[in-house]
Amino acid sequence: MIPELIEVGFVRKPKGFQGLLKIATHEQYEDALLNSSYLFVDMDGSKVPYAVEKVELAKDVVVRLEDILTSEDAMPLVGKDIFVEATLLNEHDKSLQANDNLTYGKVVGFTMIDRGVEAIGVVENVEQYPGQEMAIVQVPSGETVLVPLVEEFIVEIDEEGKRILVRLPEGLLTT
Repeated sequence: MIPELIEVGFVRKPKGFQGLLKIATHEQYEDALLNSSYLFVDMDGSKVPYAVEKVELAKDVVVRLEDILTSEDAMPLVGKDIFVEATLLNEHDKSLQANDNLTYGKVVGFTMIDRGVEAIGVVENVEQYPGQEMAIVQVPSGETVLVPLVEEFIVEIDEEGKRILVRLPEGLLTT
């Protein structure tokens, strides 16, 4: 029998060269990750189980999965949604799950374009700040800028074209 699964985040990127994975998740799911024997990764619509060898909670959630031994093994998992068995979450966490939105972390590597014409740069990372997520964007000069990822600014996220179209307020990116 296939267990009921709940989405708790996604794989952000590999950490180091030994197959460790940085996971984007909200705090309320950390206990479920710590207590899970398996993580299920959405691979083209199929939930593929991976045995959990180790979970570390520090600044980032870092996971070691069985048979993921190198950064090359880890790369196909980057950006994929992860699930745990629903029995690992308490009722409060399950009710919060429907309102959670972790999709902005998936825009790492996307080109950010303002008003559909001006390329701002490439999203290097997404970090959680109080009240919102912020994109860390490398601009053509080599500097990085912070761009708030709020619905009011986002016009479209084109996953296939790896672009995020935004309409930023005038002066937001000026120094």
